[in-house]
Parts: sequence; C-alpha cells; structure tokens
Amino acid sequence: CSNHHKMVAAPHHPYANAEKISLAQLEQAKWVLREQGAGTRRIFEGAIHGVIEKLNVWKEYEHVLLLKALVRNGAYLSCLPHITVEQDVAEGKLVIIDTPQLNLQRQLSFVWRNDAGDNPLRDCVLNEARRMSKTL
Repeated sequence: CSNHHKMVAAPHHPYANAEKISLAQLEQAKWVLREQGAGTRRIFEGAIHGVIEKLNVWKEYEHVLLLKALVRNGAYLSCLPHITVEQDVAEGKLVIIDTPQLNLQRQLSFVWRNDAGDNPLRDCVLNEARRMSKTL
C-alpha cells in the first residue's frame, strides 16, 4: 500500500497555473509544513534532500486543516497526503503543483501473525487500505 503526497497551492498562487515549476522556484516559495518528526514532513524532506538546499519555511503546524486553510488563503505552498487534499482540489479550493522530479510517495507495510485468528482492527486496516488504493 502506498501513500501519495502532493504539493498544493491556492488557485490564486503564482505557481497554480504554471505548466512546470523548477526546483529553484520551489526553493524561493514560502512554505507552511507539518512539524518536525511528522511522517508527512519526513517524506517531504526526503524528497527534497540533495535537490533543494534551503527552504523558506514560514510556519510549522501539526494540524492538516490549519495548513490547508493557510494555503487556501495565503501565498504559501505545502506538501500533504493526497487523501487529505483531494476534496479541496475537486472543489477548486486547492491546486496540485506538479513536481515529477520529486518522489513524494511512501510505502506502507502491515505485519501480523497468520495464526492470530479474527482481528477486527486488522480487517478494518485492510479494508481501508484497499479503499484508499482504489482512489489513488
């Protein structure tokens, strides 16, 4: 199962309608990101490591809803899981910034014992993973 992340901007952001965004432009942008240590932040930092030297991070927050609101109403970019921004993108509140030069994907793995018997939590995780993989 994989978890895709997307760079997002407001529809009025200067990069919103650009066909291609350079790494230099990403380096110059103002960012609002998840806090240090968050999985989303680690994916983002892993993707830019070695290709973007210095990032202009304006603020860091632990709440995705706050990050989305700041991006929608400001001149910021952010990197968030696709599943958390897909509705905003569909409604035209956010746009995805195409960054094919960056790998913003992470693999998720689940391990459990075969002889564990019925496990409602495991079944829930599997069903949700299947549902998510169909929407990506």
